[in-house]
Amino acid sequence: MSLQFEKKYIFNKIFLLFFLTGVLLGVLNAHIDMHFFYVGLGSFLDFLIFNVPTPEAYARTLVLGICIIFGYIFSKIYYEHLEYKLLLEYSLDKSYEAIFLLNKNGGFYRLNKNKEENFAYDIKDFLNLNIHDLKDKGHIKFKTKYINKDNDFINVEVIANYIIYKDREYFIASVKDISKKKDKEEIIKLNKELEMLVNTDSLTGISNRYKFDETLKYHLAKNRRTDDKKLALLIYDIDNFKKINDSFGHNVGDSVLKELVEVTKKYIRQGDTFARWGGEEFVVLLQNANFQSSISVAKKIHEAVKNHNFNKVKNITISIGIALAANDDTAELLFTKADKALYKAKNDGRDRIAYQKEIGEIY
Repeated sequence: MSLQFEKKYIFNKIFLLFFLTGVLLGVLNAHIDMHFFYVGLGSFLDFLIFNVPTPEAYARTLVLGICIIFGYIFSKIYYEHLEYKLLLEYSLDKSYEAIFLLNKNGGFYRLNKNKEENFAYDIKDFLNLNIHDLKDKGHIKFKTKYINKDNDFINVEVIANYIIYKDREYFIASVKDISKKKDKEEIIKLNKELEMLVNTDSLTGISNRYKFDETLKYHLAKNRRTDDKKLALLIYDIDNFKKINDSFGHNVGDSVLKELVEVTKKYIRQGDTFARWGGEEFVVLLQNANFQSSISVAKKIHEAVKNHNFNKVKNITISIGIALAANDDTAELLFTKADKALYKAKNDGRDRIAYQKEIGEIY
């Protein structure tokens, strides 16, 4: 086999493969002129059956194959583009937001239709966005109220972005109805505020008697389950507080209580509970406490208060009673023990600390 014949043979095979591929893909995917197809097919049959590789056969078949292949390629690109466009439109219409496109001349375009009923037709005026202001910022986000077509106020969130497309300036804005989310947030906020009112002392901002009582009962129950005798209760009050109110007035007395809380907070350990029990009386529940650690905390609080310069009143003193929780102590029993210790501290001259481990044993 000569080199020239071999080249011609290889060329014919490549040409044949090229054409058959084009015919197959074209029949399946492309829409072409069938007359042109038949002419090309006739030329191909001349070439295939009679081995008449005329220039016309080559040319017609080559042109037909190229047209079919390009027809397939362009039809595939077109259908992929169309499918993507339809998917994009479908996705926008399913969006929970109303999406708008505005140009700098005031042109206003709605990009989706699903939310048309939720917003009035004057939403363009409602947006009131200036493209020049937006251009400087690039992006803005704000929440506001809007009256819909039913004349109901709804909470909406507006997000707008500045964009440039083909040297033209636009901004795209989304308007989302967040009424349900806003209502939920307000309910959560109100619940938190209510919980704070129930559990917090309004004057000092620390836990109140109700909250402390709940906390104490919880830890005592846990103490019984684990047989862990490491709870201590401190009760203290201000010595001669009535004289402060009588001499300086109740406003100064309230100020002293708030200052006292701030001084005490510095010595409350993480995990401990500090509360106002009532009037000038305060309680501290110490966890992981024993005789030495509870005495240490009490001494720090006692000395800090004694050395603090209170507004107008200058110096005050406190008396502290301490009780260590036994395994079978109830909240009432533990309070009785701590209160007896406090009574002893006051009875012994005030400005001191007393400790009671068991009923009848006060140190």
